[in-house]
Amino acid sequence: MYDLGSRLKQTRLRRGITQKDLALRINKSISAISSYESNAQLPPLDVIRDIALVLHVSLDYLVGIDNAYIVSTKTLKEEQREILDLLLYEFHDNQPNSQQLTHKQIYLLQKLIYYFTFK
Repeated sequence: MYDLGSRLKQTRLRRGITQKDLALRINKSISAISSYESNAQLPPLDVIRDIALVLHVSLDYLVGIDNAYIVSTKTLKEEQREILDLLLYEFHDNQPNSQQLTHKQIYLLQKLIYYFTFK
């Protein structure tokens, strides 16, 4: 649980969630969230579980067992998962020195634009 507070805060901020929003979602006070993030207080396991569910990360990541930043896709639709898979593939396979988009990258961008424009 060494860096639970910093992981919690960093993940919360990445998600664009305020301490107040997180507190409301897990039925805790803002001061409780603040104390968790500053490592002044260690949340009980059920609260850590609730925080992980709200932030869509694994318990292992949140408590520092696994340094891999893992995002849960459990609540996503199949089309959303497909877009994420394509995006992850491009990040792993991308040639950073390329000056032009590949056909796969253009396809991915079209899917993203369609999804956010027409869904």
